[in-house]
Amino acid sequence: MALTTYSELKTSIASWLHRTDLTAVVPDFVTLAEKAFGTGPEAIKSPRMMTRLAITVDAEYEAVPSDMVGIVSLTLTTNTDIYPLDNVTPESLAFLRATTDIQAAFPRSFAMVGDDFRYSPVPDQAYTGELAYYAAIPALSDSNASNWVLANYPNVYLYGSLLQAAPYLVDDERVGLWQQLYQTALAGLIASERRRQGVMFTPQFTANDIIPTRRGYFNITTGL
Repeated sequence: MALTTYSELKTSIASWLHRTDLTAVVPDFVTLAEKAFGTGPEAIKSPRMMTRLAITVDAEYEAVPSDMVGIVSLTLTTNTDIYPLDNVTPESLAFLRATTDIQAAFPRSFAMVGDDFRYSPVPDQAYTGELAYYAAIPALSDSNASNWVLANYPNVYLYGSLLQAAPYLVDDERVGLWQQLYQTALAGLIASERRRQGVMFTPQFTANDIIPTRRGYFNITTGL
């Protein structure tokens, strides 16, 4: 069976589960798999996800793009010169703000505070610049039938969705197999995408590491 569209993926998941009564919940398995793609030690990172956005900074707080899962760089322009801003922790930026006499000037640092970027110093005027960041993998839906992961690594979607079905099915003896297949598929994706960046490495993780969880982290430096 072909695995090139969202509809084909859902049909394949039901077929692998040998169930005809899961039509209403199979989309949930896919959604949960997509959430796992973006969290945990093995969060997917690829140059395909990198995007650039023209920005204007004219206030202390500016909204973070809703699809951002990792930041690459943030630069501002003044007098035709381009300056990269320092990405610091919220605590460091708060300390910087509390210990400097500069009230408003060209921003030199920023931190992510909730769903906003916070700048220091507070900009004294509007500055233009560019934000380079990693965008979330576009979710599959009836109106978005495919994305680069499904097109290039359908096994990641299939086995990831089957693994997410495990809590719903309860005590399914195939969970260990799906976990192993997902681990292999994910390692293949990570290695292949690293090669596209000109980076060679051997993924090192255990079966327990890739069990999808609700919480995790995204290391933008290592991609792991």
